[in-house]
Amino acid sequence: TTQRKIWKNLGLPVTCPDLDSSSFALISVFGRCKFRLSDSNVARMLQAAVGGDANHFRVSCVLDRVFKFYVSAKAVGFFICRLHSFECDQFKISVHLWGNGGPN
Repeated sequence: TTQRKIWKNLGLPVTCPDLDSSSFALISVFGRCKFRLSDSNVARMLQAAVGGDANHFRVSCVLDRVFKFYVSAKAVGFFICRLHSFECDQFKISVHLWGNGGPN
């Protein structure tokens, strides 16, 4: 799983219970989804795709089908971004960097 790869390569968890100075923001964009997109549903889909704890992603809607979320550290964020997208029968998510106050 992605969570195991992150732990093996970086020694870091995907998420952490509290936002702190090491937390790192990313953007998820949904190309398709068989669920209603809400902050809580997006958090659960992120958990299914990359691991971590759905409650710790701190998901918030930015635009239609675009959500901001947090991971435990910058290195985790870049690891996930290099994977770029996650796809299954239920949804497709692409992940992008959040920078300079907005999605990049």
